[in-house]
Amino acid sequence: NLKGDPKDYLKEREIQVIAERVRKELPVAFVVGETVGEIIGRTCFCSFHVDNKSSMQLNAYKSTWVCYPCDVRGDSTDFLIFELEKDLRLLFISWQNLESTEL
Repeated sequence: NLKGDPKDYLKEREIQVIAERVRKELPVAFVVGETVGEIIGRTCFCSFHVDNKSSMQLNAYKSTWVCYPCDVRGDSTDFLIFELEKDLRLLFISWQNLESTEL
């Protein structure tokens, strides 16, 4: 029994399909590397905090990542979601700053 608009269910299902495809087809090292740059061995700089010692660890076998200082972890899809949320927060802060300077 579906509740709500069937279009919403279809959109949610499409997102789930895309997320699963990203998990299966895009290695975590590729996704993280495209965002943070150089990966040294199994570590890289974390893009979620000011990082000067490569605190993000990658597990290519499991295709997962973890940053202990941030206390966040996940797979390729989770990384992309965290990046999007970070970008949206920064965009909102910039918009608030712009709005306050126009007053």
